[in-house]
Amino acid sequence: MEGWEQAVLGMCIGESKSFKVPPQLAYTDRGDDELDIMPGGVSLIFDVELVAIHGSSSIPTLYSQIDTNSDMFITFEEMEAWFLKRRPSLVDLVRTAFNLDDTNRV
Repeated sequence: MEGWEQAVLGMCIGESKSFKVPPQLAYTDRGDDELDIMPGGVSLIFDVELVAIHGSSSIPTLYSQIDTNSDMFITFEEMEAWFLKRRPSLVDLVRTAFNLDDTNRV
């Protein structure tokens, strides 16, 4: 389901998220053809927690490049180091974002 894929993309392991999938990104007007449980034209609401990711690719992701100790959490220090190497002009923006928006900081 396209709406599910868009909503889950970018989630981190351990993250919880609520999202609404509109009909055009869910079952459209046709409904669930296989099980005939879901009518067409409805929005779907999900509350999810990402507990694991299976079948990871051997291609390094941006997340794995930043998460240098592979603990599945990006610290300010890891993010700062990544930006210092690639975009030093944005380090102040990273500092601000972490100070204001890092709600799951340990």
